[in-house]
Amino acid sequence: MGRFVEGADRSQLTLSPDCLEDWVSEDNAVHVIDAFVEALNLHGLGLSA
Repeated sequence: MGRFVEGADRSQLTLSPDCLEDWVSEDNAVHVIDAFVEALNLHGLGLSA
């Protein structure tokens, strides 16, 4: 290991958008699934983050 930390290549393009909503249209069914999952009481189901 060297003395200096090498940073990321600033000229490298990313493989995905900054925000996934940039790729998902407003009328896509994934928004319904997202709203359903957000409404779940995961702690009450025995799941915790």
